[in-house]
Amino acid sequence: RMATFAQQAYRVVSRKKRDDGDGVCMESAHIVWCWRMGMLFCCLSKRIHSIFVLRLFNDGPAMLLFYISAALFASSKYRIGCIFYSLAVGIKMNILLFAPGLLLVLLQAHDNIYQVIFCLAICASVQLALGLPFLAFNWVH
Repeated sequence: RMATFAQQAYRVVSRKKRDDGDGVCMESAHIVWCWRMGMLFCCLSKRIHSIFVLRLFNDGPAMLLFYISAALFASSKYRIGCIFYSLAVGIKMNILLFAPGLLLVLLQAHDNIYQVIFCLAICASVQLALGLPFLAFNWVH
């Protein structure tokens, strides 16, 4: 019977681990130690902390507003759902990743393309209203 190289390698490794029980314990202890040291370095590094921890602060409120909008879309309240979706985008831009699905839902739910454009205009107007205080101020000195 012909066995592939991967099967033969697995047999060699499994025999080695069965024959040498201490090797398995030492190997797993080494892996645990490496993970602990890696976590320590991640906690002490300010750059890693800022990249992986600080970016999570707005995820909760943004996803809460997105879930509210998804519930409103599920209950066929598309205009109010667009308002909540746009508010979620105003908190965190990664909610825009749901935009193709939102467009598909709007296109399937409405018979008239003008209703879809109106819902998208609601999203755009909420974004404009959120940015108006920043757009109205002259930042050039």
